[in-house]
Amino acid sequence: MDTGGSGTGDYGILFTSYSNDLNSIPNPIAGCEVQSFTLRQVLGAGTINGGGSGYSAFQMEGFPTGAVASKNNESLYYISAASSPATSVDGYSITDVNQADQDLWDGNLRNGSSTIFRAGGGNGFPSLLAADVDNRYLAYTLTQPSADTQASPGAGAPGFPQATARYDPEATDSRLFLRRTDDGFEVEALAGAYNRQLFESFQHFSTRDGSFYTIERQPDGYRFVRVEGETGAVDGFETVFPEYDWGQIDWGQLFLPGGFSGGLQPAHFVMSPDETRIIVYRNETSSDASSCCTPGSHRLWSIDIDAGTYRLLDEGDGLVGDLDWKHDSSGFAFSLLSCAGCAPSCIDSQIILMDRDGKQQQTLVSEPGNKINGLGWRPGGDEIAYAVYGLDYVGRIKAVDPGSRDVKQLISTDDTGQTDPSQPVVFSFISWIAGDSAP
Repeated sequence: MDTGGSGTGDYGILFTSYSNDLNSIPNPIAGCEVQSFTLRQVLGAGTINGGGSGYSAFQMEGFPTGAVASKNNESLYYISAASSPATSVDGYSITDVNQADQDLWDGNLRNGSSTIFRAGGGNGFPSLLAADVDNRYLAYTLTQPSADTQASPGAGAPGFPQATARYDPEATDSRLFLRRTDDGFEVEALAGAYNRQLFESFQHFSTRDGSFYTIERQPDGYRFVRVEGETGAVDGFETVFPEYDWGQIDWGQLFLPGGFSGGLQPAHFVMSPDETRIIVYRNETSSDASSCCTPGSHRLWSIDIDAGTYRLLDEGDGLVGDLDWKHDSSGFAFSLLSCAGCAPSCIDSQIILMDRDGKQQQTLVSEPGNKINGLGWRPGGDEIAYAVYGLDYVGRIKAVDPGSRDVKQLISTDDTGQTDPSQPVVFSFISWIAGDSAP
């Protein structure tokens, strides 16, 4: 499996839009009332050129779940349900992530058409997906929940205890598939040893040989693995990177039974493009009822494969939202949110920049009273795009130049005609895509 690369040519931006219910949540202890956004419906996808022009909307079939992947301006892969996955728990509208009629679609960004290539059924339903750097390979999970999981449809574990297996790293309800997009050839791996949380926690297409890196569930814990794209063969990182002592990773502090315990959330792992570093982050929320929001803290570790070290880089207030490496592996950026949830009036967001060794930390962007909703570093360039929204009910895509720290707005829901104070529409940044926006 050769993944190659797209060079440093023109790039556009892929994002999704979704509407929300606006809920007023009183907190009598803190003496305040919070305006919180709750997902109502995924509306569709959109693309723009890197400079913000050339907006093109893409209408996804059925009821999209929000699982979307692409790295070029020709194809869009997404998961959509045949019937509405909306359900209600304690008066809140949430998405049933275990709905059986979810299908995996191949969308054509040029002509707007879509076709199903993996339908949900008795063998499970497509649940999560990721595309490699050129859209030549696709990774996705096929999930077959247990009876207990099917009886617990909630989409958000914090506040919705009935959501279990979706966020449980100990679950064994999913299989991994790697697919060549040109001819549809697929391999299957990790049956009985995989789940949605492990896919979400670590997914990396290798530029060494095109294989896929992730985490495997084992009877006594976890291990990093490489899944070979042509055969589905699975090798541990002790074979792939024998120079590193992988036994020093303390999985017990990174994954807890059930996924969430006492505010601790499952860890995430982001590998550098040169495959010499893995940044690990884990968040913890507080149950302080005297606060109007849900404050939290984070820890950030570095796995330095060349140096053989595993060390703490950073810890403190705020929750890490998203993290992305620069194309040359010289540094990384991450969003830091002061509070959990979707109440932007309580959330101050920042984009933090660090070099590859976790030094020279600097605040690149500050968005007080706004929530950053995904970010990504432009391939081959020095620009970071991100989505953000606040209580002005306007969703935005912005870009920042790390050198000058100049921030520019690329597009908003005002531009797309989607601004609606009664059901606020927000954007979610998905990825940079090779080529200009589709006409």
